[in-house]
Amino acid sequence: MPVFSIGAKPGKGKFLDACGHTVELNDDEALPPCPQCEHSAEVRWWRLI
Repeated sequence: MPVFSIGAKPGKGKFLDACGHTVELNDDEALPPCPQCEHSAEVRWWRLI
C-alpha cells in the first residue's frame, strides 16, 4: 500500500493518517498536516479509496 507525505498530491481519493483522521482530496489538492500532529513532518497518509 503506497504511503504519502504531507504536501504530496496523490490525486483524487480518501486518505487516512496514523492518528485515524481522514481527508478527501480532489485531483489538484495536497495532503495536509495531521490536525493533532501538524508540526511533525513525519505524518504519513494512506489511500482508502
